Amino acid sequence: MANRDWQHHELFRQWVEDAKKQLGVKKIPDVAVAIGLKSSTLNTYTQPGAAIRPGPKTLKALGDLLGRDYKILMPDGDIPADNPDSDTILVPWYHTHAAAGNGTFIEPEDSYLTRGMEFPKSFLRHTLNVTPCNARLFTIKGDSMEPTLKNGEFVIVDLGTGNGDISDGIWLFEQDNTVMVKRIQWTNDGFKAISDNKDYTPFSIGDNFNVIGRVVFTGRRL
Repeated sequence: MANRDWQHHELFRQWVEDAKKQLGVKKIPDVAVAIGLKSSTLNTYTQPGAAIRPGPKTLKALGDLLGRDYKILMPDGDIPADNPDSDTILVPWYHTHAAAGNGTFIEPEDSYLTRGMEFPKSFLRHTLNVTPCNARLFTIKGDSMEPTLKNGEFVIVDLGTGNGDISDGIWLFEQDNTVMVKRIQWTNDGFKAISDNKDYTPFSIGDNFNVIGRVVFTGRRL
């Protein structure tokens, strides 16, 4: 993106306020329900200096609710250019690391686009089952997900799954300004984060966390 900060964050917050008025409600959880999002997730997105921004699916849902074009809220350069005449698309690569360890604390300005990589649209759509504009690249940091994910390698994350039900697979998520990549499992005590490296003990994350998306590729299909 052109700037490290999301220049449309205040506008997003205003849209949430507008959604409250349109729905005739006063609280964020009511708006979250209307756009298919967890209330804790929407609350995090609306906080000043939020470390993780809402993905295209959330922005579109909010835009549809208000009858507005959600792309107005997308950071400049944050939507992969989908040239209909091209068989490839430039997938954005973010500076924020996907921490396969105890988690990486990130400051708001740390989550920004640094570069990208070209991928065939057919590969994303048909092999990975990812809508091309929902694909993002992150770098793995740490060894807790070895041998599945190795320190220093890149992963493709599908932002289009960030607001859906959590099922089997590996997920990139944020909790308390910390981004992690783990398997997530539901238990009677809430959600638990599980590492593939058995040297790391599973730990509880409750239900107060924000799913960014599902890891679908790392130089090979998962």
